[in-house]
Amino acid sequence: MILALSTAILLSTASIIDSEISPADTLSLDETVVTALKVGRNVSDIPASINIATSSRARQGSSLTVADILKDFPGINKGGDGIWATSINIRGLGENRLVTLVDRCRIETATDLTASLSMFDVNDIERVEVISGAQSSIYGTGAIGGIINVVTSDGHFADAPYFSGNLSASFNSVNNAHSEYLSLQGGGKKWYVKANGSFSGASDVRTPQGILAGSGYKSSNASFSAAFKPASDQILKAQL
Repeated sequence: MILALSTAILLSTASIIDSEISPADTLSLDETVVTALKVGRNVSDIPASINIATSSRARQGSSLTVADILKDFPGINKGGDGIWATSINIRGLGENRLVTLVDRCRIETATDLTASLSMFDVNDIERVEVISGAQSSIYGTGAIGGIINVVTSDGHFADAPYFSGNLSASFNSVNNAHSEYLSLQGGGKKWYVKANGSFSGASDVRTPQGILAGSGYKSSNASFSAAFKPASDQILKAQL
């Protein structure tokens, strides 16, 4: 009797689990293409640990820098020189063992300050791709720890002409931190233009023990992109 009752419970549980999962709830990895490896490849074809953070993650976490977006991923830890000048390390390897890309173009900083990931405007990020592990065969000895590819948002072609804009601002009374962002874009079937800029800053943080010296910052960003399609299989693009 007890055996029969246990079997009935297991069967009913299995039917409940099966009924809750539908094809619409599954995720096809082939729909996600990673561009950090110079040639776009599907996630399922890459034999490495991959983390992808979208722009919605940055908004939900009120992130100030790229390091804030990535800090909760497994194997990734946040570090830095203050509130703004943040960086990450992947599996214990710091910034000098990682390659940072913006739209697949490698960037370097002129100093040893851990601030390269703070130079990106989080309002203008479409997604961030992180490939953990050695990728020296693609990017040289600096990629022992992995690759960070920041993909910025871009304009798009459309069947009908369009124009749009976005304005956002924030303020924090703790350290008078503020951020202002403006984006304008327009396009049509054969062209598009997008321009955006931001300015942010903060005073030194006030604590019960006094002012935290060196914790303030100022940052400004601007970007521009334009594209023209002379033929259905050709695109001329400029990005700054």
